[in-house]
Amino acid sequence: SQLITTQDGKKAASFSNDGTVYIIAPESGEVEASLLLNAAGLTVFNLSNDGALLAWGTGKGEVSVFEVAYSQVIDTFRIGNKAVQSLAFSPDGAQLAVAGNPYQLLIRDISTKKALLRSPLEAGQISPYEWLSYTGDGDRIIGIRASEFAVHNAATGEIVPASLSDLRAPELIALAPSGDVLVVANREQNPLWAYDLKSLTVLVEAASDK
Repeated sequence: SQLITTQDGKKAASFSNDGTVYIIAPESGEVEASLLLNAAGLTVFNLSNDGALLAWGTGKGEVSVFEVAYSQVIDTFRIGNKAVQSLAFSPDGAQLAVAGNPYQLLIRDISTKKALLRSPLEAGQISPYEWLSYTGDGDRIIGIRASEFAVHNAATGEIVPASLSDLRAPELIALAPSGDVLVVANREQNPLWAYDLKSLTVLVEAASDK
């Protein structure tokens, strides 16, 4: 089973092993929708901020976008033949960012069903991003894999110069509801980071006492 929340914290969704997805309003605990999906081999899924769209990726590189209100798949595409590692909707739900071999980042327009950007893995990069998220304004995309942290311009895909020390395989990652502060936790050296994504500066760097 998997559980995710939207960036603004107003919606949550759980996916069970039998293919059932529950969309929940965390404040009230109300189940807003219960859906049975044909999503064999699912590796990752996400929900748009307004709860209107679901997206999931499979172990064979296939990505599907599902419209909740009409209970139907509105787009399916393949990014490769290996597992989709991560995906994220833009704050307005107009775009979907996907990471999976051979791409470290692919951005797809939901309405036109066309790729706006393809950024292949570069030499020395052995895996796609394991975690993706847009910033609150939708202008930037954060990608994390193993010990690497990157901030991309959402329009061009270019990496925005940023400074952050070795993340040492983060175990917990969270984005503030505003989408402007990233928090990463690890039990090893520097177990807690808080990073301002607007100014690209470290707000908190809590070192381990080991």
